[in-house]
Amino acid sequence: MRAALCSFAILAAAPVFAQPETPNYRYAIVVGNAEYEHMPALPNPDADADLVASFLEDAGYIVIQQNNLTRQGFEQFFRNVIHGLPDDSEVLFYYSGHGFQIGASNYLIPVDAQISTQYDVPFQTMSLDTWIAAIAAKADLKLFILDSCRDNPFIGTSVVDGPFSTQEVVETGFSSQVAPTNSIISFSTSPGAVAYDGIGDNSPYTGAFITEARSNPTTAIEAIFTSVREEVSFRTDGRQIPWSNSTLDGDIYFFVEDVRPPTLDADRPAIGTGAGLDLPETVNISEAWDRNVRIGTRLADLEIDAALDTVTLLKTPEHGLLTYTDVTRGLQLIGAEIEVALREGDTVPASALDRLSYSPRLSDLTDISQENPGRTDNLVFAAGDNEMNVQVNLTVNACDIEAGAQLDPQGVGIEVTAEDMRIDLALEACRQAVEDFPETERFHYQFARALLAHKRYDDAKEHLERARDLGHIRAYTGLAGLETIQSAVAGGFQVGEAPASALANYETAAANGDALGAYGLGRQLLRFGESDAAKDRGYELLLRAFDAGYVQALNELGAYHFNENGGGYEPERGLRYFQEAAGRGSAFGFNNLGLIYTNGLGTIPRDLPLAIENLKAASDKSHPTAPTSLGRIYDGAEGFSADYQVAMEWYDLGLARGDPWGGANGAWIILNQAPAGYTEVDAAVRAAKAAALQNRDAAEQARNLLQPLSNRVLNAAAQTLLAEMGYLQSAIDGQFGTLSLSAYRQALDGYADIEAENEPQARLVSIARAYYKDSKFRVDTF
Repeated sequence: MRAALCSFAILAAAPVFAQPETPNYRYAIVVGNAEYEHMPALPNPDADADLVASFLEDAGYIVIQQNNLTRQGFEQFFRNVIHGLPDDSEVLFYYSGHGFQIGASNYLIPVDAQISTQYDVPFQTMSLDTWIAAIAAKADLKLFILDSCRDNPFIGTSVVDGPFSTQEVVETGFSSQVAPTNSIISFSTSPGAVAYDGIGDNSPYTGAFITEARSNPTTAIEAIFTSVREEVSFRTDGRQIPWSNSTLDGDIYFFVEDVRPPTLDADRPAIGTGAGLDLPETVNISEAWDRNVRIGTRLADLEIDAALDTVTLLKTPEHGLLTYTDVTRGLQLIGAEIEVALREGDTVPASALDRLSYSPRLSDLTDISQENPGRTDNLVFAAGDNEMNVQVNLTVNACDIEAGAQLDPQGVGIEVTAEDMRIDLALEACRQAVEDFPETERFHYQFARALLAHKRYDDAKEHLERARDLGHIRAYTGLAGLETIQSAVAGGFQVGEAPASALANYETAAANGDALGAYGLGRQLLRFGESDAAKDRGYELLLRAFDAGYVQALNELGAYHFNENGGGYEPERGLRYFQEAAGRGSAFGFNNLGLIYTNGLGTIPRDLPLAIENLKAASDKSHPTAPTSLGRIYDGAEGFSADYQVAMEWYDLGLARGDPWGGANGAWIILNQAPAGYTEVDAAVRAAKAAALQNRDAAEQARNLLQPLSNRVLNAAAQTLLAEMGYLQSAIDGQFGTLSLSAYRQALDGYADIEAENEPQARLVSIARAYYKDSKFRVDTF
């Protein structure tokens, strides 16, 4: 059950990349949930979150605030925020709103939460463990402040938890939580207790926290929370006693001395009028899109410091963040460089404009393309009496546009799924990017994605290893996946048990915040784990991947609950996972629902119209096997009224996507039902393609279909396939003479693992094998 796992299960037994000794960025993530739809609204969280955000901005934090998050809003917020955090950060997470515990796990409650069945918790709540683990993987210094545990109507509700459907009960408050290295977790009340709203605009806890922190800027954080505990206990007559758990390495402070020195003081005027400055009407700065872009060099070239001591920021950018690199002389960051977020009215030393940086908002990259690769933002400075307009023009690299990876912890905001990748464009764009920027780790990873799509496995491995050596976290996941995906060279991909080296790579990726690494490791443990503890951990990792935005984890969890031999057979629970996946647009979620409704499994009744609806939705999203499943329905195999013409269309689409059963079943229909417009040669071509793909049962059926066909038909099929591949231009006559033999040799040229055959059936299948090596068949989409 989930209670057996603390929030840092994925951090165990894996190397974690070293962080800098001092963080360069101070981020605050602030959430206030008050406007609940299915339970009484809370009076304070909105105001609490606003008060905390204002305080943290004054303390020098870059604040990211969102109030009243739904479950899917929480998912998107998590993706946007965690994805955009620099690795060398100090991160503070503040939450005000409902929360509860189940066993030893704590959950934040979205405003649309409604727990009406025992299966609702994963889809109606947000795991606190997920936030803590994700932040721990990105940040060097972590602060978690939780003003939650208000009383709520879910208390006492019975739910199932973990891989073995353990019955648990929703309990009041939060359970005690282990703090990651160099962090502090402060709860508004003690474990299992209720936090009160109070009678003012703010809760007793948040009100006391802000009062103590503002009044004591030179007091260490742990001492502040001690004072907060005493104050809240006094205000509530001892009914609410805050609690904290700390692993901080030393004294840490909210206010870093000199983080906003006099040169960043809005009250300090610029010296001089700027007369004689020859400033352009607009300063255009053109750079490559990246997480952080130095724009100050161009401004320093204007030599404003010859006429002025400072410039003043009049207008902040709309689509990103302007920061200034300051060398602090403060308390926990002595001598460190820290990025200070600039606000309107701040002044900057004219002699230090080269320290300005711009960080674009990664979530803004929508409708990006090679035809429209740019993004523009604007900011305005006052330089004496002059107004200086600055236009930042950023161009997204074509490799990012064509092969940016989903949820890549070090990506730049573009996500292209394997199904959507234009693999030829991706290959060329990333080849060029690697050539132009050989030290940029993500380009090597993205190039490897394109190489993998082209089945160039050795080249893909080379660039994955290069990306790994440059520090790219997702490369570990890529290397782990590559060790198994090569078994799918000829299609029919099935997930096998990963070797120890692959598991080690998954461990490293998961420990460093990669949701796909957590998914890969969780899938292995849940499928092949030999102990209950291993399966428990695998289940938890898959839920963590889902919370982080990787919807495919829901399909893996659903499949687990439909496996009668896996120890967690519970069809209704599995169906819920598939429904939630489909509700988030997952092709595999739609396909799984289609299969369930086609067959009727466990307590789930058969419903062919609903099966067709879901399978068509999956096919529309390029699912590789959904078309074949639709073909089975339309050929009458599932009791549906047969329409062989429609069935053939679906089977051919399935075969084109690499599903061998599309070829085997299509060939069977042609030979046994004689649909109009198809010949024995057409059947032989489809059967040969199926026989060349890696699925033992489908290949055996296909070879059995080829066995009784005449040599003339087999030869004509071979000629048809050679013509489809572009090697044969002569007439198809079934003779397989000199021209056909020459084309055959060309087709096999370069494929040492395919032997030339003389027997017609074996020759036809060997041509089909070469066909798949030549084709753009995508093993990376299975």
